[in-house]
Amino acid sequence: MAQTKNALVVQDKDTLETLLQTDEAKQSFIDVMPKIMTVDKVMKMALIAVSKTPKLLQCTKTSFLQSVIDAAELGLTFGGAMATSYLIPYGKECQFQVGYKGLIELAYRSGKVNAIESHVIYDNDEYYVEHGTQPKLIHKPLMKGDRGPVVAVYAVAILTNGTPVAEVMTVDEVEKVRAISQNENGTTWTQHWGQMARKTVIKRLANSLPKSPELIRGIEIDNSYNPLIEIKAQPADIDIDSETGEVLTGTQKMERALTEPKDYETEDDGAGNAESTKKPQPADDTPDVDMSLFPGNKD
Repeated sequence: MAQTKNALVVQDKDTLETLLQTDEAKQSFIDVMPKIMTVDKVMKMALIAVSKTPKLLQCTKTSFLQSVIDAAELGLTFGGAMATSYLIPYGKECQFQVGYKGLIELAYRSGKVNAIESHVIYDNDEYYVEHGTQPKLIHKPLMKGDRGPVVAVYAVAILTNGTPVAEVMTVDEVEKVRAISQNENGTTWTQHWGQMARKTVIKRLANSLPKSPELIRGIEIDNSYNPLIEIKAQPADIDIDSETGEVLTGTQKMERALTEPKDYETEDDGAGNAESTKKPQPADDTPDVDMSLFPGNKD
């Protein structure tokens, strides 16, 4: 029985190389990976990954191979110093996880995002968040002294048409998402909370970005390992301009709702058609982001 059980896991590097060299494995990579990835590169990253995380050798061959295939499909690096995704052992199961830098890379591939970044805000930083018809997000991290506890995390993107899009989440909101993750107490959260928080808010931001097949697929694959239904990209929730193909921001949707003629009668005077939702103020450590400098925002 011991031999049968051991046969299910990777065991050692020689077994791993044999597994990756099979025609079936190579074809699995070729079938899904984009042009930026090669079979040799995938195999090299897999070997580096087990060198850095030996516990991967204790994972089942099936789960390890599937994780590598998922990484190859998204064209994301793993295993090395410049990794944008990760292979993480949970007992005998290998899980693939997209890092927050991986989500940013997938967003750029849409060709409709000029810039995107995410940061954590601390209590002693200078920060200001305002929503409405003239949204504003300002964050100036404290450069000397104790920055205090984390209060929020945010992600901001500038679309190719100059439109800024931002999402802010408080610590409590991030923790609620963490609570529904099957790995809420795993090392990814306990040792890398900041990175996981950034990843979480970028997933939220993805709902307001142009529909990129790569980004949506990346979130789908990541959620298949770590179900975060609350922030799963839902194309049906995204409104697209039929003429330009661009994603409509919340402000643009509101303006259209107020100006477009209604094809029905109502006694409502219009009050309540626009909904304002205030979000808690944020927290993080990076360059200043002043949304008032972006097109369409004034002090």
